Amino acid sequence: MLVLIHKLYNLKNKLRIWVANSGSDLHTRVSEARCDLFKTQTLLQGAPHDIRLAIQEKQLLKKYGNLARAELSIMKCRSDCDWMTMGDRGT
Repeated sequence: MLVLIHKLYNLKNKLRIWVANSGSDLHTRVSEARCDLFKTQTLLQGAPHDIRLAIQEKQLLKKYGNLARAELSIMKCRSDCDWMTMGDRGT
């Protein structure tokens, strides 16, 4: 049992480091992706026949969509947790 507790303790520390590096500042990453997409779209309006900009816009749009969905999912999970702890006061 002591070995299991020690392994779980080590895993907890590694997970904290992983979350800090991979999942933090999601809102900032979404904002940066939106800003990059807007800049690319502005450039694309000036040069509508530039294939490189069109490909870059497609990639940035996909990146922004994925990040925005992840942020929305996290917000929904957090709001569900709030509802579960506070209860439904509207009924």
